Amino acid sequence: MDLELLYRNSTNSDKFSINSFVGKFIYQKTWSDCDYWKLDKTLMQILSFYHNKTLPREIFVAIIAIFNDVIGVEDKSEIYVSNILCAKNSDGVVPRIYDRFERLNVLCNSIVFKEEFSNSGFWYVPKD
Repeated sequence: MDLELLYRNSTNSDKFSINSFVGKFIYQKTWSDCDYWKLDKTLMQILSFYHNKTLPREIFVAIIAIFNDVIGVEDKSEIYVSNILCAKNSDGVVPRIYDRFERLNVLCNSIVFKEEFSNSGFWYVPKD
């Protein structure tokens, strides 16, 4: 799992990058689908690896920072979505911004609260 990528997306880390998914989200008000799926992959690996183990504090703090910085945005309709082709479903449907937030919200909660996570039920799913 790419913990460096996780920390580049965490505003409380000295490794935080404005060119990361979260950096672009905060400073450009842009949801980059391609950058999101890189972060999603790392979060899924963390979920899998730590599902029955204690989540290290630094990883927990990074996930909470990402959650707060992205999910905490009040007016989600103002967020621009880039790289939409990275997000089209197999049937060609482009998910709404709220579908994107829902997936990140459920994924972060699944990691922190040790809950099961499944791609089914989401409009915003990784491309094969």
